Amino acid sequence: MATKQMFIGDEEFIDKARQRSATAAVRDGHYSLKRIVGAVSEVMRIDEGDVKRPGRREAVQRSRELISLIARRHSDVGLGELARYLQVKELSTPSHAVRRAEERMKNDQGFARQLRRVFKILDHSSIQA
Repeated sequence: MATKQMFIGDEEFIDKARQRSATAAVRDGHYSLKRIVGAVSEVMRIDEGDVKRPGRREAVQRSRELISLIARRHSDVGLGELARYLQVKELSTPSHAVRRAEERMKNDQGFARQLRRVFKILDHSSIQA
């Protein structure tokens, strides 16, 4: 059963709260792995297939970390599915990528900016869908 969200405040506050709530619903919502990979590939300017190859290029590593972070936090993708997609043998590999992404977000403004750009694409494409 769906519940209706109520807001108390002036009109401007209510409008902003509704916008944040709608955005949170999409982010809490669930992006598909295909959409995540597409958005990350666009931001990082790499081929979608590159994230599946065992490359060590910085752009590929960052992309894999972004995909892992978003997939684990903002989708229903499990570790097994993510590991298979990234073509890694260990389930811990995507978990380590999430941890590295969290560290990068704290210490690397460029990475945080890339993450925001990915969400902008994901949020915009969900409106278009």
